[in-house]
Amino acid sequence: MSRRAKFIVLQFRFAKSQFAPKGLKKINKLAREEQTGTLCMETKEKASLVELLSTLEKAGYGLVGAVCFNRPTERKVYTVTQYTFALEQSREELIIALSELKKMVEQTIWTVHAFENPCFSHGEIVAGEWTFSIMANRRTPLFEEDGSPVMVWKKNEEGDIIGDEKIPLTPEVNISI
Repeated sequence: MSRRAKFIVLQFRFAKSQFAPKGLKKINKLAREEQTGTLCMETKEKASLVELLSTLEKAGYGLVGAVCFNRPTERKVYTVTQYTFALEQSREELIIALSELKKMVEQTIWTVHAFENPCFSHGEIVAGEWTFSIMANRRTPLFEEDGSPVMVWKKNEEGDIIGDEKIPLTPEVNISI
C-alpha cells in the first residue's frame, strides 16, 4: 500500500457455519446494492494471511470491530465474519476475537482478492478517505482434526503427479500490506 487506509477490513466467507469463529457479535447486514470499490489485488489461490496480520500490527493497525452475519446467494446462505482494523490500538473487548482470528489464519489457507473502497459517512462518500477490503473464501485447512498436516500430491502445471509420496499442504502465496 502506498498510502494509509482509514480502515482495513478482512472478510471471511464460510460455506459451513461450524467452521466460522464463535463468539462474534451477530448482525443483520444488507449488502450495498452498487459496487463502489476498485479491484486492487487479483485473486490469489492457496493464500496465507498470517503475514498480513503481522504487518497490520507493525503498521499500527488494531482490531476495532468483529462481527458475524449471514449472506444469502441464489444457491445457499454463507456465514461471513468481518474484522475491521484501524490506526489505533486493538480494543480490549476484542482481544479474544483477535486471538481466534490469528489461530484461524495459522491453520488455513484461502482464495483471496482485495478492493479499495471509499469511506462513507451518513451515506455519503468521504473525500480522501478509503478502506482496503480483503475478501477470503474457499477455506482450506492445513491440518487434519488430529493435528497432523493435510497431505497432498505435488503436481505439475498439467495436473500430473510428481514424486513418489504426498507432501504437507503449504500456502502458495503470503499476503501482506
